[in-house]
Amino acid sequence: MLTYANCDKVSEQCPVLDTVFGYKPSLPINATLLALFCLVVVAQVVKGTYYRTWTFMTAMLLGSACLVVGELDRSLCAGVERWADCGIGYAGRVMMAQNAWSHGGFVLQHFGLTVGPAFFADSMYLTFVDIAETYTPSASRINPRIYPTISSTCTFLALFLQTIGSLMSSTSIVNILSSSALRAGTTVTLVGLVLQLLTMLFFGLMCIDYHYRVRRAPQDWNAYAAPTRESQRFVLFAWTSQAFYWLVGASVVYRIAMLAQGWDGGIVKNEAAFVCLQGVTVLLAGYCFSALHPGYVFPKGTDYVTQRAALKVIDEKLEEAEA
Repeated sequence: MLTYANCDKVSEQCPVLDTVFGYKPSLPINATLLALFCLVVVAQVVKGTYYRTWTFMTAMLLGSACLVVGELDRSLCAGVERWADCGIGYAGRVMMAQNAWSHGGFVLQHFGLTVGPAFFADSMYLTFVDIAETYTPSASRINPRIYPTISSTCTFLALFLQTIGSLMSSTSIVNILSSSALRAGTTVTLVGLVLQLLTMLFFGLMCIDYHYRVRRAPQDWNAYAAPTRESQRFVLFAWTSQAFYWLVGASVVYRIAMLAQGWDGGIVKNEAAFVCLQGVTVLLAGYCFSALHPGYVFPKGTDYVTQRAALKVIDEKLEEAEA
């Protein structure tokens, strides 16, 4: 059986069909995805800096970095014949398009494409605070400001499991670790992905619950946020957030199905499924929050909440004076 231990490039003795994927990743497709994800990075840096949404920008950039960044570190690649042996995410797949037996390309693309969507999901949780402030925090069963803490804690636990598991399984495949480590790594990665999916499901259920509760109590809506709430950009953002949720969720479900079936299964060897369910879905999610950035919808920083609180105090004092 051919392995990465005795194959480091495509040849008659080491055909593409015997690689993990069973195909050479398409260079045009993956290069296009890489370039488009680079635009997401640029958009998030520019808009995140302009709107001062530092935490949101960090989450989006970390997710994009895992999916995009291919660092050609000379010290890391010293003595390596092909520069295709370095890279992360889609950069790794572009490199594997040049050499399907690339050791480092496989290890790092598997790691980057597994953990990247988790950071995207975390950025989504942060937007709920702004949405709740635009209506009323009281309609939420949990303090909206606690949502990011709960969700981020679960996300980082999922990230930890995915990171450890993906590195164990991918390095096992290139024969750095044993076959038992491959099974263990795949299992750990699956646990991390399932935890991420459960976190998203919990968040989705809480959002649905909040939606129905807030609709039943319009008298509690934040009057000072009416201009924001009634704006077209806010309505579009609500729909964009839902699209973002389902797109990221689809990529997670795909990854779970792929690993559950195993490295010898049909899903891992189907590039069309990968491009549609992992590449395009996450790319569209990135463009959702790049085209309609939260900073564009909600006032900068904490000015919105601070201003609302100050106006509320003034109104209360006026009511007391009139009484």
